Amino acid sequence: MSVIAVRFNEDITKRLEKLSTETERPKSFYVRKLVEENLEDIEDRYLLEQAIEDIANGKDELIPFVKEDYL
Repeated sequence: MSVIAVRFNEDITKRLEKLSTETERPKSFYVRKLVEENLEDIEDRYLLEQAIEDIANGKDELIPFVKEDYL
């Protein structure tokens, strides 16, 4: 397992500290859960945005899908 340093604004830090104290779990537990449960959605979003940009800039093209071709 590796370690990554992350900076949060004061509001997020306070909320993590409160949750950590009330549940007696380390803040890192919740940060890790957030990443594990949301990374795929973030990847999908940014990869889609990159694909759209590549099409707009002519680096890639759309391939039309015609349903009849697959019957």
